[in-house]
Amino acid sequence: MKRGSSAVWIGLVLCLGVCLELVGCKRPTAALPMRVVDIQISSQTDGSAAERGAPIDLDTQPLLAAAMDGLRAVDVPVLLAPPERLPGDFVLQIELGLVYAAGAETKAKPPLLRALTAGLLRTRRGVDVMNEDQTPQPELTRLQHLAVSEQGEQQKPPTPTQWRELARRAVEDTAHSLGAQLRLSGLPSKDLLRLSNDAKKEADLRGVALRILAQRKEPGVQGLVMQVLKDKHSPTALRDQAIGALVELGDPKTVRPMLDSTEFRDRSELGKVLEAAANLGGDEAQRYLEFVSQSHSDARIRDEAKTALTHLLSRQSKKDAASAE
Repeated sequence: MKRGSSAVWIGLVLCLGVCLELVGCKRPTAALPMRVVDIQISSQTDGSAAERGAPIDLDTQPLLAAAMDGLRAVDVPVLLAPPERLPGDFVLQIELGLVYAAGAETKAKPPLLRALTAGLLRTRRGVDVMNEDQTPQPELTRLQHLAVSEQGEQQKPPTPTQWRELARRAVEDTAHSLGAQLRLSGLPSKDLLRLSNDAKKEADLRGVALRILAQRKEPGVQGLVMQVLKDKHSPTALRDQAIGALVELGDPKTVRPMLDSTEFRDRSELGKVLEAAANLGGDEAQRYLEFVSQSHSDARIRDEAKTALTHLLSRQSKKDAASAE
């Protein structure tokens, strides 16, 4: 991979932020052999990291082995290129970037070696699997994980071996986290409820548990979701999944509580709820999107609100037409 600036890499990482999807029946009808059948890893080295000894071209074999170690540590089977493909087959994709952080970027901290990872775990055949024989589909079809692994620079300049070890560790950690999320699929709802309420657990896991519970339409999950949104200290990853859980529940009455939990001046937070409001629909959502599209000071947010409003009106029009038939 060619060298690129850290800003460009971070942009690429964020662009890979595909949200988790939940499909299938309300409850899993049968246990599927959730397994990873393909692992794809790409990497690039920032110019600042290359100047500090980071290899420009990383050997993919150690990284592949690290990803397999991370998955197997949480009991996710790995069978690359199987002779038969199944609905529970997943592909793991990881983007890796090496960056050297120094000077004002780290403030009072010493210079840092950084490995940025963006991981995506998705079903091999997607959500369009032919299902004429009622083959059960996995509840989880896409998961994502963004992470930063760091190591302080010692007195001596970092060596290529140190960079490679940092990269290996980052890939293994990302695969481990995605595998742990995948293992939640098919767990009893009581276990998912316990996990979603455990503040000591990772935000990614708690969020995925909430999304599964919402997709299953479990009683009481709406209250759990609103608790997360009302808590200003909830981790961003957990809040994002809670918004998605509200969409899964599909109750227009949750639009107002969701909006009340969002800071109007927080552009990042506001942008996340606009499309959620459009999906939930209803008069409250329509009025809010009209207001934001006309009055927000940020042109980008106004445009996003207009787009979300168009989606809401289109869905409503199709719904009205279906009702009239």
